[in-house]
Amino acid sequence: MRWFALLPLALQICTPLHAQTGFITPVLAPVHKGYAFDSPRVLVQQRLFGLAHGVTLLASTCLADGSATKSRDTILETYSKWELAQAHIIEELQGSLSNYYFAERSAAAKWKDIAAALNLPGVLALKPGSLEMMAACDSLPETLQKPRYDLERQYRLQRLAARLAAATTTEAQADACRASLPDGAIQSMEEGMQHWREAYGTLVSDAKVTLEQQWDDAQLEGKLDDWLSQAREKGRRAAKAKSVTSAKGEKSLSCNNFSAWLLTGQANPDDEFDSRP
Repeated sequence: MRWFALLPLALQICTPLHAQTGFITPVLAPVHKGYAFDSPRVLVQQRLFGLAHGVTLLASTCLADGSATKSRDTILETYSKWELAQAHIIEELQGSLSNYYFAERSAAAKWKDIAAALNLPGVLALKPGSLEMMAACDSLPETLQKPRYDLERQYRLQRLAARLAAATTTEAQADACRASLPDGAIQSMEEGMQHWREAYGTLVSDAKVTLEQQWDDAQLEGKLDDWLSQAREKGRRAAKAKSVTSAKGEKSLSCNNFSAWLLTGQANPDDEFDSRP
């Protein structure tokens, strides 16, 4: 699955999930299973939780096996600093995913319940004292200094990416609708687009500048231009369709209703990311 790209150290050194015996035993049965591909915000949170889980799993394994590394004190110090720096976002991830997976029982959900719902392993498939174990443990302090392990930054950049993609889709839909609407309807749409740009133009421009500078740190697949091309194609398809719907309800409309949609909160480029699933 694509989320493994976010775990270049901690989970790449695990054996494939189906081959492991150390899965976490769930205590609570989740109301959802697996990854929320229909909810950008939850999907980002799931991926970041997986990253945090992998780091914690590796660090705890290293610290529990003193013979596996010559850098135990350094690992403890570096991991403690990382955990403290990430405490706010980790708490947010845990709270949001508890609500997503366990609904009214979210208050009873623990870290291991979320990990089990995501089918994450409970142990690393590394032999204590092995060269692989020592290499993984000794490289952990340096690894945790890399931008991809700054979860707060990852979350912010991926939210900006979702905003830019949504805005690009809207612009592309407007371009496509111009070719099919009568003159009077085009004027109404242009007025709606003017309102939309006044409301969100600065936010979108700022997101694009940031992502152009930090795209590699966002840990998203492909290049920014490719990502935006996909968003433009989505907008063109929306202009041709009667409606575009998702599990959360109608998010964008046909050209006939596009002008009215631009004046609603759903046209906010952050709406799909921020909406609750």
